[in-house]
Amino acid sequence: MKKNDSNPIPSRVAQAAAKYRNCKICGKIFIPKVNEDICGSCYKKGKESEESVIDYFRHHQNASIDEIAKACNVHQSLIRKMVDSGKFDVLGENMQHPCKMCGEMVLIGDYCYDCSIKMKGELEAAKESIRENVRMAAENKEYATRSRLRSMIGDDRRNLFRNKK
Repeated sequence: MKKNDSNPIPSRVAQAAAKYRNCKICGKIFIPKVNEDICGSCYKKGKESEESVIDYFRHHQNASIDEIAKACNVHQSLIRKMVDSGKFDVLGENMQHPCKMCGEMVLIGDYCYDCSIKMKGELEAAKESIRENVRMAAENKEYATRSRLRSMIGDDRRNLFRNKK
């Protein structure tokens, strides 16, 4: 018996399955709204955790990320995401967090002043190196093109003289 290719049921099943996703946190199946990766209960728990972190920080403004994480029973990664997204800036407070390169405590941005200057210098050096490589490649290409043209012209001249004899 031949398989019926016009059967609409598999496509309906695929369409229905495409409506569902697994929550990235708990793994439950849920129907997402636009661009959702987590289910409603995990979203709610995350918001509650964020609120507890913000509340703790309001009362303990000199607390480190580690202290807040332990006091609120949350992962440090949640607090770092909150810092990166500017959640503490809304409070009018800046959360001290470690520089991503050297670990020195910073108030604003991901890097301390010294690391920012160092990275800027490295970036400028890399840009200059790329410019130099592009310039050298262009010169080499131009030289190779000229050499090919000379050899072609030379071959044509030799052939011209051979034909005249």
